[in-house]
Amino acid sequence: MNPYAAPNSMLEAPLSSGRVTAVLIGAAVGNGVSYAVLFLSGLIFLWVLTTQGVPIQELYWRAYQSTPYLAFARALGFLCLVPGGYWSARLSITKPLLTAVLAGCLVTAFSLSTNLLPYELPIPLWSRIVSIVSSVPAFCLGALWWQRATSLKP
Repeated sequence: MNPYAAPNSMLEAPLSSGRVTAVLIGAAVGNGVSYAVLFLSGLIFLWVLTTQGVPIQELYWRAYQSTPYLAFARALGFLCLVPGGYWSARLSITKPLLTAVLAGCLVTAFSLSTNLLPYELPIPLWSRIVSIVSSVPAFCLGALWWQRATSLKP
């Protein structure tokens, strides 16, 4: 073996990691993107309400009772979870769709845990249900996005 020869490894080796790592990274990406975007949209909405003269004591109640805002936030949150499914599938060694489903289940567990707060938020039941059931389909969509992107490469 010639120690001065060029290495034989591929330059574009696919990313791979263990399933647990792929699940954790996918869930972190999905939750992180979703949290950041929804925080900013909520901040903007609260300032809009403030400029309209809503008293500060009523801000959260008004925001959480606004069906158009909640529908917008749930749709936006769904879209923000899709990159988590993409990354969990991309980092998976085998069965990328299963890995994305597991990452979506982890995010669902986080969503369920928000209902265990010791105080009541004035969020309607439909919004809570959507936040719980939307994670897994969003992660599956992200995994399908990754599979489609890899199948289109020459």
